[in-house]
Amino acid sequence: IDAPIKGDVRIIASSVEIKSRISGSLGFIAEKVLIPTTGEIDADAYGISSKFALYGRIGRDLNLGYAENSDILVEGNVAGNIHYLNNIPNLTSNSFLGGKLVKTDTSDFKSTEKDIRLQIILGKILHSLSLILIAILILKFFPEKFIKGFDLYSKNILRNLFYGVLAFLVFPLVLLELSISIIGIPIALLSSAIIMFLFYISPIYPAAFIGQKLLPQSKSTLIPIVCGILIFDVISMGPVVGSVLYTFSIITFLGLVFKTLLDLPHKKASN
Repeated sequence: IDAPIKGDVRIIASSVEIKSRISGSLGFIAEKVLIPTTGEIDADAYGISSKFALYGRIGRDLNLGYAENSDILVEGNVAGNIHYLNNIPNLTSNSFLGGKLVKTDTSDFKSTEKDIRLQIILGKILHSLSLILIAILILKFFPEKFIKGFDLYSKNILRNLFYGVLAFLVFPLVLLELSISIIGIPIALLSSAIIMFLFYISPIYPAAFIGQKLLPQSKSTLIPIVCGILIFDVISMGPVVGSVLYTFSIITFLGLVFKTLLDLPHKKASN
């Protein structure tokens, strides 16, 4: 930046050099940041950079408190505080610091990470319990349809995968077509809600498949489903494996539903 700027500046680049005056604040994400003697920041300068060098002036705070292992050189003026995370900033004899050096408290990061992990675990527990409850209700009121549907799912996984991909192409077009007309809008909204519900319960059959493989001798229908759901949710906590597993379950289950809908006219005709 060679010309003066009135107001705040936000920059994302590999390297940043401020050669003029910025009347506001400077926010940056860059590998290298250089503010020479001609560079001036009237307000705060903050961001993430592995190498930061100041020879000019910062009117308030310099905040690199979230930049891990940042190499900070200060040979200019900072009117406020300097916030850092790991490496203590190098203040030369020519520098001026109006405030103080402030090290970021990493215990806040750890507590935040623990809270996030706890929320994920609690979310998975609630998800498992809700799927188990839904499976129990389906088994209670529609046991034959559930077992028949599971047989169709487990014996035709590749076919379900194909029809699932096809469903992802067809359903949006159908919903879009319905949304064009006034009469079709309520149907489109109802259909969208049903599809979202199918997304939510999609792990039940894949989880039942896992449970059946692990407990082939079980005489209970429910126990393999419960075990499968718990194992499914534990595996799905992995960032990559979980995404793949969930995507696979949604596509294959949606494929089963789509194939069943396509077969309905043929079944009615045969009857």
